[in-house]
Amino acid sequence: MRAQRHLIVAALLIALVPPLLPLLVPPSGDAAGGWLAFLGRFHPLLVHFPVTLVPLAFALDVFAARPAFAGLRRGERARSLEVVVPLLLMLAAMSALVAFTLGVLLARGEGTTGSILSRHYWAASGVVSTMLIAAALRVMAARASRERELRRWLTCSRAVLVVALLLTVWTGHLGGQLTHGETYLTEHLPWRQEEPEAPIGPDSGIFDALVQPVLRENCTTCHGTSQVKGDLRLDSFAALRQGGKHGPVVRAGEVDNSEMLRRVTLPRDHEEAMPAEGRPPLSEEEVALLRWWIASGASEEMTLADAKSPPDEVARLLDRATATGPAGPLPLEEATRLARATGLVVTPVSSDARDGLRVSAFSLPSGGVDNALAKLAPLALFVREADLSHSDATDAAVTTLATWTNLLTLNLAFTKVQGRDLGRLRALAQLQTLNLAATPLDPGVTRDLATLASLQHLTLSGTSLPDADVSRVASALPNCVVISGGDFVTGPKSQEAKDETGEGVTR
Repeated sequence: MRAQRHLIVAALLIALVPPLLPLLVPPSGDAAGGWLAFLGRFHPLLVHFPVTLVPLAFALDVFAARPAFAGLRRGERARSLEVVVPLLLMLAAMSALVAFTLGVLLARGEGTTGSILSRHYWAASGVVSTMLIAAALRVMAARASRERELRRWLTCSRAVLVVALLLTVWTGHLGGQLTHGETYLTEHLPWRQEEPEAPIGPDSGIFDALVQPVLRENCTTCHGTSQVKGDLRLDSFAALRQGGKHGPVVRAGEVDNSEMLRRVTLPRDHEEAMPAEGRPPLSEEEVALLRWWIASGASEEMTLADAKSPPDEVARLLDRATATGPAGPLPLEEATRLARATGLVVTPVSSDARDGLRVSAFSLPSGGVDNALAKLAPLALFVREADLSHSDATDAAVTTLATWTNLLTLNLAFTKVQGRDLGRLRALAQLQTLNLAATPLDPGVTRDLATLASLQHLTLSGTSLPDADVSRVASALPNCVVISGGDFVTGPKSQEAKDETGEGVTR
């Protein structure tokens, strides 16, 4: 009994070390370098051991609790999993302690601070502490002399192990946020809608419209709210002007004395080059923008209208930033609201506003595409691309799309469109690409297709249209490549494409 007490006391004392370590060696925001940074960089390697061993120990423990296994005689159990599980728990606890210690050294060696790092610290210390306690309780269970005592220790051990597993998952998630950013796990969720940025106009501030997006894309993963290396944050103008551990990184009007500009223009193999190794460097346009903005006074108040004779690289950025869509400034707030209301995905085609909007139905549940499109009427003149493939769109959708007069690309493949209203698409004078693959088209639609003079690409693969009708469509559209059954169909432009690829024209 005395040995058991000593074991529990020792485990509890060791379990107190992880929570105390960040207090004894707190992150200072100043990169210590040297041996601390060298040893700390083994953290990403060793952290995978506890991440693997903790779930494995939990899985084996669950298996050991099965009635069929519990029905074995105690001696048989002791010779099997009840020996393996305590060993795994001890290995997991020791590897977690080593990985945690190296993580503390890494943060101190590289001068990393931040709110997510603090939460990562405490969650990781919880993993180490609970694993040590779970291992000690499991050893006590193995030494129990009575069945009742054995069950008590096992119950306590399993309860603590569940907590350790949950903390391991949470710690890993926080580690991913530290490495890849706060939205790493959720940024590609199909139903996640990006918050629209404020419309850019002549009165927009150059910092907010141009400089801050560059910093957000390239710098704030390490110098933002979640992670603050060198006590430097670049997620706001006030934080940028405040500087970091070693003073200001931007000096208004002093290009040669601005540390931020020096870092982003260093050779990529230089140890002080930014962004850090593993991230792409800033483009020539982005570097030119930062240099010009600093030389112009690094002001938050300077607007796009105040920009006087910027360099060519910056002029191109300004041109793209102030460009309007096909029918004026893109209504991004309205697009976001309508996307949420209809279930359709509405996004800018590119960073250039002149490319307009793209509408997609890939995330829309079965049913309702026709009605959803009708509700996008306020955006009709801004949409350049529409992808309704693999949806339940019908001819009613075609009637709606015929009013989107700036449409360039329309994909109706694998829909229920029969083509009765395809003639209405003549109103789309800019329509270049139409995909009708695998749609149940009526034979008579070829007359309407032959009138869509603006088309450059028409896909009719998988339809039941007769070869002769498809050939007549190709002949009637001399500037259009018509594809049917995977082959180019005879026609002036189609023949050129066939000759270039060497493909046959048989179906």
